[in-house]
Amino acid sequence: MKKITALLLALVMALTLFTACGDEIVDNPIEGPGDNTPAVSGDVTQGEPPADNPVTDNIADGPAAPANPNPSNGETWNGYDISFVEENGIEYIWEALDNEKKENLASAMTAIREVTGFIPYKYPMPEEENYEFMQLILNCAMDYPYVRNQFALHDNDEDGNIDALTAVFNYEVVETEEQAWNMTAALNQKLDEIIAAMPDGTEYERLRYLHDYLVFNCKYSDSIPTFYTAYGALVDGQATCQGYADAMHLLLARAGFETVWCVGIGSDERVTHKWNYVKLSDGKWYIIDPTWADPADKDDPTYISYDYFLVSDEELLKDHKAKYENRFFTEPVAESMELNYHKQEGYFCETYDEAVEAVKKQLVSCAENDTHYIYLRMADENSFDEVADKLLKANRDDGSHGEIMQLIKEAAEQTGENFNHKSWSVYKGFEDGAGPLTFIVTIKYTE
Repeated sequence: MKKITALLLALVMALTLFTACGDEIVDNPIEGPGDNTPAVSGDVTQGEPPADNPVTDNIADGPAAPANPNPSNGETWNGYDISFVEENGIEYIWEALDNEKKENLASAMTAIREVTGFIPYKYPMPEEENYEFMQLILNCAMDYPYVRNQFALHDNDEDGNIDALTAVFNYEVVETEEQAWNMTAALNQKLDEIIAAMPDGTEYERLRYLHDYLVFNCKYSDSIPTFYTAYGALVDGQATCQGYADAMHLLLARAGFETVWCVGIGSDERVTHKWNYVKLSDGKWYIIDPTWADPADKDDPTYISYDYFLVSDEELLKDHKAKYENRFFTEPVAESMELNYHKQEGYFCETYDEAVEAVKKQLVSCAENDTHYIYLRMADENSFDEVADKLLKANRDDGSHGEIMQLIKEAAEQTGENFNHKSWSVYKGFEDGAGPLTFIVTIKYTE
C-alpha cells in the first residue's frame, strides 16, 4: 500500500489561488453573504521532477497498493480513462474545452482520481494561464474530497511555461490511497442515498427536494478539515460556500440535470463565492445559490431562504457583486424567473392585494402546522414599499402596527388555534437599492 506523504517545503511554497472563496467568513444571507475557502498553493521548480512520486511513497515491506475500489465507467478519450467526467458531473465543461486543455485536464484528473499526484502536461502553459487552469482542476474535482488546494509547479525547460504539476492531498483526513478512495466511496454512498429518496414529481419538486435536503442537513462552518468540499457538506454536515456549491452540483448531476458551477463575488469584494447553474426542460438555465439559503448564524433548523432558488443572472446580480468570466469555458446565462420558488408556490405578487392574500394563506398554514415562515416576492419597488409600510411594518410613527396584526387574528379565528398573540419580524431582501424584492416574515411563538 502507498502512504500519502506531505511535500517538502523545498518543493512547494504557498501562493494564494482561489477555488471558490476567500479568507474571511462573512457569508450570511441575512447580514450579508460572503465565504471562506482554503487557498490553492504552488511554487515553480525547475529541472526534472523527482524520480520518486513526491506525493506518494512506497512502503517497501508493506502490502501492494490496492486498486481503486471506485469503478470506472469504461469511457476513454485519447487513451485516458475519463470516468472523472461523469463522476464529477462536468460534461458541460469537458465539451467546451479544446483538445489541448482536455488532454491536460485528463492528466490532472487521472492523477487526482488515482491518488498518484504527479501531473504531466502534454501542452505546457504560461504561469498566468496555468494559475487559472489550476482553479479549473480543483473546481472540477468535486468527487475527490481528499485533494487539497495546493500544487507544486514544474518548469523543466526554463521557458517560463509550466509543464507539470504535483497535486497535494489533505493529510488531515487521509494517509493512504485506500483512505482517500474510501472518502470518495462514502461521498458517493451518501449521494446515492439522497437521490434514492428523491420523490417522484415535477422537475421543480425534485429540485426543491435536493436544495432543501442540502440546506437542512448542512451547517455553515469552517471548523472541520473538509469544510470546502461536497464531502464536508453531505457527509460531515459542515461546509462553506464551495462545499455547498459542490454538493449541490453533484446532487444535480446525479439526479440527471445538466449543471455547471460559477465563481464570482458575493457581498464582500475581498472574498470569492461559488454558485450553481441548472438547465431545465424548458431549455432555460436557472441559478441556485444554496449557501445564501442557509445563514451562518441561524438558530432555527427549519429556516430556509428561497431568494436564490431558480433565479436569473439579473436577479442574482442585484446583490452579488460580480460573476467572473472563465478563460476555458463560457458560463451559461440565466434569463428566466418562470420556475422561481415564489412563482411556483404562488408567493410572487404584483399588487398589494395579492400580497395580502398570499400572507393570509400562509398564516393559516402556520397556525395549523406550527410553522414559522411566510414568503413574498414583489414585482416592483412600489409594491414592495407598500407592503413593507402598510402590511408588515411593526411600529409606525403613531405607534400603530401594520395590517398583518389583523390578519394574524383572522387566521386564529379561522383555524381555532391559539394564534392571537403572536409577534413577527421581517427580513427584507431589498436593502439600500440592492437585492431581491423579497420578504421573509418570521412568526414568533410566545407563551
